[in-house]
This record gives sequence, structure tokens and C-alpha cells, in this order.
Amino acid sequence: MSESKPENQLDKKESASKSHEAEVEANPLADDLVGELVRRFGESYVIKSGMVGGVPSIQVDAQQFVTVHAYLKQHPNWQLNYQSCYTGVDYGEELEVVSYVRSSSLLHMVCLKTRVSKESPRLPTLTTVHPGANWEEREMFDLLGIEFAGHPDLRRIMLWEGYAGHPLRKDFVEPQEESYGPST
Repeated sequence: MSESKPENQLDKKESASKSHEAEVEANPLADDLVGELVRRFGESYVIKSGMVGGVPSIQVDAQQFVTVHAYLKQHPNWQLNYQSCYTGVDYGEELEVVSYVRSSSLLHMVCLKTRVSKESPRLPTLTTVHPGANWEEREMFDLLGIEFAGHPDLRRIMLWEGYAGHPLRKDFVEPQEESYGPST
């Protein structure tokens, strides 16, 4: 009778990692999406791809962010017509904009991302494709300082005009108490 050795923690982590890698590689929806974008627009549009919580995630070129959204909204195999989440993240030197879009008829979801530099945080507005993006873009403008070119009403949504800085940036320094509140 042979004795079996219990798995150690490292073996479990390696096994889980390999299992996750296999899931990413074998996801046909993610592969199809990347293939479609590369066929339609070329390799320069897709910066990287992967999975986020079981959802295909594609990082695209910042200047093509709107074009990709519009294309996938109208494409019969994707029909990504509902934007369920739209937000921004500060990664130090860059700001990332994240958009989760769903197909209400085909019942799949995709995460589209792009990055802009902190020194020049500017993107075209998505309100032309997803009108509901209006307030989320205002929030990203207010709290992260991302400007959305062509936005119909780009102004602060939570803080007052004249507020110094963008509180969700990692380099944000809180203003002195006397500068709190709108000036009267």
C-alpha cells in the first residue's frame, strides 16, 4: 500500500494558477472578441486582453475607445448595447477608464479598458454611443481630472467649481480647511 503525501500550499497555488491560465486561454468569447477587433481594426487597437472575474477584458487604444464601443454595439455577434458600469482608476503614472458593456439580447458582457497619461488625461466622450455615460464621465472629470472631449455638459458633479484638485488621484493633497466650501 503506497502512502500519499498531502499537497503543500505551493502545489495548491501552482495548480490554481495553472487552472486559471487554462480558463483564460480556453475562453472562446474572449478569443472571438480579440479576433474580431484585430480583423476589423488591426493589431494596434488591442493593447492587451484577459479575463476579469470571468468576463473578457480588452484594453484598447485610448483614441479608439469610442470607435470600439460603437462597433461592438452595432455588430450582430456582439450587440453590446447596455453600459452597466463605467469608472476610472488611478494607477500612478496613468489613469485607466473601465467600461463594462452587456448585450441585453445575447446575454454576454465584456470589459473594455483604456489608459491615459496623468499629465494629459483626455478621451473622446462615450455619450455619443451610450448617452447614460454622461454622469459617469462628469464623476471621472470631477474626482480624477479626466477630460472627455465633446461631452455635452462637462463640469463637476460632486464638488463645487473652483475646488482644488481631484480627490481620487493618488497624489491628491487635501486642501486647507479654509478652502472648504464654495465661495460666497
